[in-house]
Amino acid sequence: MSKRQAGVLCHITSLPGNQGFGDFGPNAYKFVDFLSSCGFTMWQILPLGPTHSDNSPYLSLSAHAGNINLINIDWLLENGWLNKTDLETLSVNDSEYIKKCLNIACKKVLESNNNKATTFNRFIKKHEYWLTTFSLFMVLRDHFKQKPWASWPEEYRDRNSNALDIFTTNHLSRVKEYQFQQFIFFSQWMELKEYANDNGVSIIGDMPIFVSLESAEVWANRKYFTLDESGEPEFVAGVPPDYFSETGQRWGNPLYQWSNLEKDGFSWWIDRIKTQCELYDAIRIDHFLGLVRCWEIPSSEPTAINGRWVPVPGKHL
Repeated sequence: MSKRQAGVLCHITSLPGNQGFGDFGPNAYKFVDFLSSCGFTMWQILPLGPTHSDNSPYLSLSAHAGNINLINIDWLLENGWLNKTDLETLSVNDSEYIKKCLNIACKKVLESNNNKATTFNRFIKKHEYWLTTFSLFMVLRDHFKQKPWASWPEEYRDRNSNALDIFTTNHLSRVKEYQFQQFIFFSQWMELKEYANDNGVSIIGDMPIFVSLESAEVWANRKYFTLDESGEPEFVAGVPPDYFSETGQRWGNPLYQWSNLEKDGFSWWIDRIKTQCELYDAIRIDHFLGLVRCWEIPSSEPTAINGRWVPVPGKHL
C-alpha cells in the first residue's frame, strides 16, 4: 500500500550560493538535511539544462546537458581536480569564472593518464548518444558568435559530414572542454542526488514538453521538427486564447514531426527520457497535454489566435 508523502518545490538557484545563486555546494546538502528533518520525502526542482541569455530553465540549449553555472568550484578543489594556485589569476566576479576553472581542470586531466582521465573517458563513452553532438554544437555557437544555427554557413547548418569532421579535428580541444564540463556537472549532481536518496529524499525533475529551436537536438535532428529547408520553423508551439490572455501564448518552440518520430520508433524521445531517468527519481513533464494534442501556430502569426489543435500519438509513445 502506497504511503502519503510530502515535498517541496525549490530550484537549485533559489538556494544561497557563492556566485549570487545556489549551486551543488554545501547549501544544497544543508537543504536536503532540512527536508529530511521535516519529514519531507520529495524535492522537486526545475529543469537543469544550460540556458540562453534569458536564463529560463524551460528554454535550454540541450535536452540532455546540464547548466555548468550550478557547479560548485570548491568541490573541484576538494576532489583534486584543481588546486588553489590554478585559480590565482582568475576573478570570481568574471561571468565566465566557472567555465575558466573547468577548462583549467580539463587541460590538467587531458595531460595526465591517471584514474581521473579514465573516469572522464568512461563518461564520454556512456553518454556518446548526445554528448559529442552537444559539445560540437556549443563550439560552433562560440565560433559563430552565438548566432542562430539556421544562419550558420550552409555546410554547418546542414551538418555536412566532411565539414563537421574537419571542424571537429581543428577544434578538438574545445570539444573536449565542453565534454569535461558535462562530466563534472553529472558527477557533482549525482553525488548530491545520492546524498538526498540516502536521507530518504527523492528528486523530482521537470522536463518541458517542447525543446528550444536553438538547441543541439533540433540542429542535429531536423527531420523530427516542423522546419523548412533553411532550418526555420514552419509551425510553433503555444496555447490558445483563454481567460488569462486574449491572444493566447505563442511560445515559439518548433513543433514535432510526429510521423517521423514514430517511424523511427520514437528513438529521439526514448534517448531523452533515458537521460532524465539517470538524473532524477521521478519526472514531471511540463505541459504534458502536448502528448495528446498540441496547439499548432503558423510561424508567420504574431500571436497564438490563429492556431489549431493537432492530435499527437502520445499513447503509442
